[in-house]
Amino acid sequence: MNYKATLMALVLVSSALAGCTGDPDGGGGDEVDTDALQDLFDEHFQDFINNTTITVNNHYYNNSTYVTDDGDYSSTTNVEYNNTTINEGDESSTNNYNNQTDNDYSSSSLNYSINGSGDGSGSVVQAFRVVWNPDDRYEITDYGARDLVLNGTVQVAGWSGSEMSYQYNGHLIKLNLTCEEFVNAYLDTNYEDWANWIFADYGGSWSQAQQLGQSIRSDINEVHSAATDGYCWEDNYDIPGYQSSYERDYQYTTVVEIPLSAGQALDFMYIPNIHNITLDCDGGHSSSSSNGTMYGLLGGFDDCTVRLNAEIQVWWEYDQTNVANGTGPSLETPPWFDGPYWYDFDLYRTSSTDYTGVYISTPTDFLVYFTMHFVQVYEHDLE
Repeated sequence: MNYKATLMALVLVSSALAGCTGDPDGGGGDEVDTDALQDLFDEHFQDFINNTTITVNNHYYNNSTYVTDDGDYSSTTNVEYNNTTINEGDESSTNNYNNQTDNDYSSSSLNYSINGSGDGSGSVVQAFRVVWNPDDRYEITDYGARDLVLNGTVQVAGWSGSEMSYQYNGHLIKLNLTCEEFVNAYLDTNYEDWANWIFADYGGSWSQAQQLGQSIRSDINEVHSAATDGYCWEDNYDIPGYQSSYERDYQYTTVVEIPLSAGQALDFMYIPNIHNITLDCDGGHSSSSSNGTMYGLLGGFDDCTVRLNAEIQVWWEYDQTNVANGTGPSLETPPWFDGPYWYDFDLYRTSSTDYTGVYISTPTDFLVYFTMHFVQVYEHDLE
């Protein structure tokens, strides 16, 4: 490569000195003096080297940056797509992807693309990672602790009776039952169990105690249907846990939130399985997908917020537990209960030791890809 540059330099010098090698008197027949030519070359060649500009074009590539260096460091162009938030068209009308304050469409050289073709015309594919923990995103609704019968009054509608209050042997007996206690009264307490408790605590005759026990048991059977109306459990037939069944609470949490300014719109290229996408704008417009498949442009006309929401299912049951615990404290049951097993409210379990009461369909670690578009808000005539 060097010998070519030297040869070119010799040719240029020879051409430049051609007018200096002729006859000093203007004649055209004199011979060129070799020594004189060498002296002239030695004298002027270094000046030629010092005043010659060489332009070198270097191209560097990596995964995220394309840099063009044309030798002119006053106008080097760097186009980088490293950040997940990219804003174009800032108030200085330069290619600034980091700090947009106002959308300037008057003198920017950027061309905005509505289709997100990825051809470098203004729309940039963006991505970010989401890691979230569902453990701090839900609450367990303690259905078992709800008061179903409070001071003799049933707390849910649908029962045809008046109150679970009973006159007996000069006493007014008003029952108090939580949902968990009611489940155990319904499943494991018959009329004779009630009679035993009444006779032991309030005296009277055994036949009177049996009659009241039958009345209480009959009322419990009637209240059973009313108690299933979303208060103690949902299913009208099975108490969850009694016949390997369970109930579910559906709770929702936002795992992604993207603010959009007026003039910015996005469409998702990839999102994981989520419950839904919501769009809420300052002007009052809102929309929601039913299954997390809201595609197309979102926002653009107002300051808006796009949210991706996950569903958390909390499964629960009334789990049968031994009343007497040989290795720890025994359960404290009401005085009217005398059974070996107690159904306590708890998360659903698939085995005797494995609680698996929380289920989610959205991954806890996922990526989101979307394209940000830059649009001009159109002021249409409302009349």
